Amino acid sequence: MRSSKMMFRKEFFSMDGLIIKPKWADLILTGQKTWEIRGSRTNKRGTIGIIKSGTGKVFGTVELTDCIRCTVRRFLAYGDEHCIEDPKQHFITTKRLNNYNYAISEFDFGTGAPTKKNYWKIC
Repeated sequence: MRSSKMMFRKEFFSMDGLIIKPKWADLILTGQKTWEIRGSRTNKRGTIGIIKSGTGKVFGTVELTDCIRCTVRRFLAYGDEHCIEDPKQHFITTKRLNNYNYAISEFDFGTGAPTKKNYWKIC
């Protein structure tokens, strides 16, 4: 029989994570930003780690609940979800024709645990 510590370690090491700029990671982990805009879709669902870019540390976890193609109309209508101050400029700057919003919930702000290669898979 495995100890609960070993089972937790196995779960922890197989978790997926997103690397996000610190400004956006903080907004996500405090529950203010519930959409993460990405240029590609994902089939991942469930608990993922939030890794602040440049730190190599997981600062918390969230539940990735959905991935929806984000049309221009939807993007402009739901600014409070993605927290991008100038949505029109975002589309001009990124030159992306396809945007996807990763819907996130159940925020758990962590302590900045270091990541290790092969423990966190990036979505």
